[in-house]
This record gives sequence, C-alpha cells and structure tokens, in this order.
Amino acid sequence: MTYMQSNDNQNKSLAVSRPTPKKGVFFAVLMICIVILALGAVSAFAYLGLFASDSSTPASLIFEEVKRGVFVHEVTDRGNVESAQNEDIRCNVESMSGVMIVWIIPEGTAVEEGEVLVRLDSSNLEERYANQEITVANTSAAVKQAKADVSVAELAKIEYEEGTYPKEHRIIENRISKAFEDQSRAKDVLDHTIKLYVQGYSTDMQVRADEAKYEQLEKDFKMAEKELEVLEKYTSKKMLEQYSANIVTAEAQLASANRRNSIETTRLDYLEKQVEYCTIRAPKAGQVVYATPNNPWRRDMDLIKEGMTARERQTLIRLPDPKQMQVAGMVNEASVSLVKVGQPATITLQAMPNQVFNGTVKLVNDFPEPDGPMGSMAKEYKTVVTMDDLDSLPPNQRSGIRPGLTAQIKIDVTDPSIEALPILVPVQTLFEHAGQYYCITCENGKWEKIPVEVGATNDKEVVIKLGLTEGMRVVHGAWRYIKHVLTEEEQTGAKEFGIGGARQQRRGVPGGPGGGPPGGGGPDGPGGGGFGGPGGGSNDGPAGGRGPGAEREPGAERVPGVDSAQPGGGLGNPPGGDGLGRPEGGQETTRGNASQDGAVPGPDSFDRPPMRPPAGNDPSPAGFQPPEGMRNEGNRQPPIDGGNRPNRPPAD
Repeated sequence: MTYMQSNDNQNKSLAVSRPTPKKGVFFAVLMICIVILALGAVSAFAYLGLFASDSSTPASLIFEEVKRGVFVHEVTDRGNVESAQNEDIRCNVESMSGVMIVWIIPEGTAVEEGEVLVRLDSSNLEERYANQEITVANTSAAVKQAKADVSVAELAKIEYEEGTYPKEHRIIENRISKAFEDQSRAKDVLDHTIKLYVQGYSTDMQVRADEAKYEQLEKDFKMAEKELEVLEKYTSKKMLEQYSANIVTAEAQLASANRRNSIETTRLDYLEKQVEYCTIRAPKAGQVVYATPNNPWRRDMDLIKEGMTARERQTLIRLPDPKQMQVAGMVNEASVSLVKVGQPATITLQAMPNQVFNGTVKLVNDFPEPDGPMGSMAKEYKTVVTMDDLDSLPPNQRSGIRPGLTAQIKIDVTDPSIEALPILVPVQTLFEHAGQYYCITCENGKWEKIPVEVGATNDKEVVIKLGLTEGMRVVHGAWRYIKHVLTEEEQTGAKEFGIGGARQQRRGVPGGPGGGPPGGGGPDGPGGGGFGGPGGGSNDGPAGGRGPGAEREPGAERVPGVDSAQPGGGLGNPPGGDGLGRPEGGQETTRGNASQDGAVPGPDSFDRPPMRPPAGNDPSPAGFQPPEGMRNEGNRQPPIDGGNRPNRPPAD
C-alpha cells in the first residue's frame, strides 16, 4: 500500500511538471509567427531597398530643412603678432656683396640703450681706412705746396713791378742821357774840325773821321730811346701778364689740391663711419627680435645668424614696442573684397587659446604679396588687425604677448543690411544654371528645381532672399543630382554654387580660405579642400585635402583627416585629392590646395567617420594603403588624364 501511494505521488508530480499538449502547440505557433514576422520584415526591408534603388530617389539622399537663423559672416585667417611701432636695426654698411655677421646678440635678450647688438666683419674696411689715411696725408702736403706756389707767384709780380721794371727803365734812361751828351760833344768836335779844314789847318781825313763818330753816337742815342719805348710799351706789360698768369695757375693748382684733399678727407670720414657701422648698438632699450622674413620661400636664405652675409639696408633686428601690438595676416583674393578698414575682429593666440582679444582692421593692401619661387594661382593680400584691449590685461598676461606668436583672426564682414534672422541653407544645397541659382526638392520620388534669389554667404551658409519658405526640405549636395532636374544639354552649362566652368565638372576645385566651403567635386572628380578646413566630398565622393599650414583651432583635439596637410575622407571612399581633382599624394600646388602623401583618412564634409570603399569600385591611387579595417581588395579603376586622377563612375 505504501508502495502504491508513493507511485501515485510520483505520477502526480510528473504530471504537473510535464507541459500539456495544448501549451506545447501554443509555444510552437508563437515561435513560427515570430520567425514569419522576422522574415517578412527582412523581405520588406529588402523590397523597399530594391524599390528605392530602382526608383529615382537614392536611398542615401540627405535633406536639409530650410530654417531661419543668425547669419554670421566672418573671414578667418592666420597671422603673426608684431609690434605696431618697431625700431628697425639695419645693416648700414655699404657693400655690393654684403658683409658677414661676426657676432649677434641672442634673440629675446633685453638690452639697454647703447648696448652692442651686432658686430660685422670690418677687416676689409679697416685696411681701406689705413690706406686712405696715407692718401689724405699726401693730399694735405700737396695743398701746402700749392699755397707756397701762389705766394711765390704773387711776390714775383710785385718784384717786377716795384724792382725789376724801374731798374731797367732807369738804366735805359741813363744810356739815353749819355748817348745824347756824347752826340753833342761829337757835334761840337765835327763843327770845329770843319772850321779848321776851311782855314786849312785840318785835313779832309780828320773831317771824315769826326763825321763818322758823330753819326755813330747819334745812332746810339736813337737806339737807347727805342729800348726805352719797347720797355714801356711791351716788355713791362708782357712781364706783368706773365706774372699774373703764374698767380692764376698757382691759385688753380691750390684749389685743385684743396678739392682733392677734401674728397680724400671725406672718403676717410666715410670709411671711418663704415667701420663704426660694423658695430651696431641699441638706439633704445627693448627686447631683441630677429627680423625673420614672413615669406617662407626666403626664410632659409635670410635667416639671421652668425656667419650670414647681411645686405646693405637689410633689417637685422627689431626692438618692438610692447604697448602697441597688432596681427599681420594674409587674406585670400576670394575674400579680400569683403574686408574693409575699420571692421571689427576677434583674435585668438595659440599661446593663449582661452583668451579672445578684440581688434580692428587697420590695413588692407591694395596689391597682392609677391609669389614664391614655385608660383601661385591664388593671390593673397596683407591685412593688419590691431589688438585694442591690451591695456585692460594684467601685467603677467600682457608680458606673454610677444612678437612672432601665431594668431587666428576672425574679421566680422557681416552686411548690416541683412535682417536679424534670415532664411539660411547650406551652400551644398544650391547650384547655378544660366545665371539663376536653384535648390532641389525630392518628395515621393518627384524631383523639382526651385529658383531662389541668394544674398550673402559665409562659405558655409547662404542667405535666401526669395524662393524658399521656412520648413521646406531641400536636397543636400544638389550639384550631384542635377541630372534629375536638367537635361543633358542643360547640364553642360550648369555650375556648382560659388564655382564656375566645365573644368570643375571633371576636376575638384579648391574651396574658400579659412575653413570655408569645400570645393565641389564633379561627377568624376574629388571635392576640393579649402585652406583651414577639410574638403567637401559629396554623398559618394571623397573629400578634398586640406592646404599646407592649415591648423586646428587653439586647444582643439587633433582629428585625422582634418588637421594640417591631411586630406579628408569622403563618405564611402578613401581620402580625397589635393583640392584640384588629383588623388591623394598629388603634387603640391597652391596654399589651401595641396594634400600630403600617405595621410590618414578622416571624416568627410558631414563630419562622419570614414567608411570602407564599396567592393569592386576602389578609386584609390596606386600605392595608397588605407588603415586596417578599410582595405578593399576589389579591382582598381584605370587612371585617366595621365594617371593623376582616379576614374570614378558618376554618383547617383
């Protein structure tokens, strides 16, 4: 009996724990329903995807909602801090080949007035100075000799006038007197001889002898008179003219000697000054800053250091005034027309990333800066922005603002006529055709182009004056979908917003400066990268590369593909090209258009992480090795245009 009871209890417990046939059927039916629903959802998803792919509306289509917002129009640029009032220290040594720097004070040294800053090589000048001293001594002796010659000439004239001439005059007069007396006595003797001859007491020979003597004495008398006449009329005048000419000649030689001596003395003083210029002293107290050129192409050639050859009038050192500081930068030609003197600006120093300074545009050059040795298609204009609120800083912060610091300037070029909250759309939502701008809408597979009137743009957003209303949805990357709203003939004349020409339909173009809009990649060309910002590849096109020197915001974290000299990665494609439609690793062209070989791909223009390229359609150039997880072993497309650009089929 006990055994039977225990069996009954065991059977009851088994009956309770074992499911009934009705419950088992319910669970089976439930599982089957779940599986059927899952399969239905997958089938529906596949069907919808297939339907979407077959329809005129791409599954990856992105819309932008038209809305009102605050329009901030800024031109962003980078520059260097400098003093508005600099005391330039130049090399004043005159030399066609330059003079070598023997010693220069270290940069950053605080100096007092009169302290030695630079010593230049003066050995050649000192040798020339010694030779010039000898030349000056010789010319000084020549001056003394010329003065003596003038004195001798003047004395010779006085001697003749007051001594020689009267003496000769007196001698001739004495000869005349003697000849007259001799002639008179000979006349008397002749007359007496004739009387005696008449009386027969003298001979005829005696008479003839007395007559000959008389005639000789008469000739002597006339000759003496003639000599006196010649002396008075000719000889004296001739001698006076000669002595006067000697005086004039001596005086001319004296003037010449004085002039030569003056020239040689001036040259001696010049060489002495040049020797002094070889030792450059501080004209005032300040902090030494080397005058390194802003042009990167000349920075190595003009680097201030010992052993360098300094050119005449070359600025070697600057002593800045720390009370007046400014930032000098370069504004791209695409934005220079927007920048005006007097516009407000904000300044951020890389050394003080958390401090924002207020500034004002002080100068915008009318002419672009000269190109470097490699040339440049894009022109840049020097722009100077003053730092207005330095006086309000505490002394410790103010002392940290030094010349040469890297700064970012943002110039507010907002048009005051724009309303406070205008209608805004991204620049990627517009394209141009026949001088008219359009947006594209796609509702329920129906494509439509909407003509709009645009206003100002800040290279990210565009002010829409007419054509759109708040709340509408427009297609992002409208340029990629113009085939849905334009005929093939009309497409040849269409342009991407802000970019013109059929050239951009095949090759990417550079974007605007300072992180402006990405350049537009054509149907089979990558997007172009703007300076300071990643390139803007469209939905299925790679983003263009950043230009050289484009750096991240102060204090911002480095992001692959966004930092300086790294190309961005397009959505669904590897990194883009150099901003001119060339693939990654293309030759560097102009500022804001070059990429870097082997750079790491980064986010695309929509700030999304890079994605693996679709299999069998890898447009990467030869030699590109994407990071692990992004490699695609599919077939590569053959390059076109000499192998500088990948051949990619047009996007949907």
